[in-house]
Amino acid sequence: MFLSHIERFLKGYVHEEMSSERCTTLSPRYRNSNGSIKTTACIMVYQDRHCTPPGFLIISEQPVLWVRQRKYNGDSHLKYSVSSLADCSEMQTRNEIDVDIYEKQYRKGEIVAKFRDMCDCKNLPKFLVDKRISANVYGNCVSVYKRENCKGKPWEKYGEHDTTDFRILDDNGEFHSILSMKQCAPTTHCRRVKLSATILKLEVLSDLPNIPDSIQEVILRDKHTVTNNGNSEQEQVYEVIKQVTETTQSELSESLSEFTSLSISTGLEATAEAGVQGIGKLTEKITSTINAGISTTKVAGTSKTNTVQNKQEIRFRKNIKIPPCTKQEVTSVLRMAENVEIRYRMQLNVTGQFGSGDRMNADQLRSNLNELTFLNNLDEFSVIAVTDAKLKMSYEVDTDTYIVGTPLPECITKYRGL
Repeated sequence: MFLSHIERFLKGYVHEEMSSERCTTLSPRYRNSNGSIKTTACIMVYQDRHCTPPGFLIISEQPVLWVRQRKYNGDSHLKYSVSSLADCSEMQTRNEIDVDIYEKQYRKGEIVAKFRDMCDCKNLPKFLVDKRISANVYGNCVSVYKRENCKGKPWEKYGEHDTTDFRILDDNGEFHSILSMKQCAPTTHCRRVKLSATILKLEVLSDLPNIPDSIQEVILRDKHTVTNNGNSEQEQVYEVIKQVTETTQSELSESLSEFTSLSISTGLEATAEAGVQGIGKLTEKITSTINAGISTTKVAGTSKTNTVQNKQEIRFRKNIKIPPCTKQEVTSVLRMAENVEIRYRMQLNVTGQFGSGDRMNADQLRSNLNELTFLNNLDEFSVIAVTDAKLKMSYEVDTDTYIVGTPLPECITKYRGL
């Protein structure tokens, strides 16, 4: 629905009309001259009947109709009459800049070039030079240039004005081919930032906690029976093979989950440390866990929590001595440390760009670090920041056996007195 006012600034006589996808041609008595429009939806308005270009897009209201007409259509007349209108198409309501180029004027012939989600400068195909082409910019505003890579003076093409002849008409009245174009102003979509971080340094902040507090026993083999019916000590080989799962989970800061990519420098600087039994070096465990997370997500985004599970084959072998006339039940266990938490600090090289492709400078990066702590500028387009993270692990501590022996009365009677 739209409301058409006979006067500027939404004043005077009001005519109410329902718009639709199909073109609505207004009765001459309701055509708007030098007035204003308010709409509840996105509409395209046209000066001619049957929605014949040129026309332009109105999203909410236009308090002085001729101002927009004069700005974008170059019309010095203070009269503008809306003769027809239609609801915006899906392409016109998108929060993106899309352009279709037609091989002939007045949008005739085939579409010879399509530009979608145009956040940065685009050069037109060279075969279009000196051709009388037309375009559909779907109600948006594009800046066009006589030179490639959007250099030199820009001219604006807005809505459907003059896109039936997609050339530049300069101040001297001469036509020039459009060689490049870009959006007049960045859309919200194109202003989105894309941050990337490279881990330069890892520092382990905490020692391993008291392991017995987090020990869980996993039975490898339960109550295996061995018997000695003789009158002398015997020895048997007890062997167990079993697969167990070791879990490592890295919890990154919330800010890093918003990064487009996270990588580890080939020259990573890590805390000097001795290996821990059952784990190895903690920094190696941290980097392997982060790398696994990066590999899993294909660097399409950084997961706040990366979990890695490794299946490991445990081989336990022990010689068991069995006294005379004794039955023994042997149970083997694996002691696992569960959810052992290690805190560590990462030093990061942070870079970024806007959706338009423009690089973010150091000041812009610093304002987008959120929970990360700024350390210093590395250069004009990168900063150094630090953040703390946690590693939770479950791993093998050791293996052991429990043996319960029971005398064999018949055997003892048999060999008594010998």
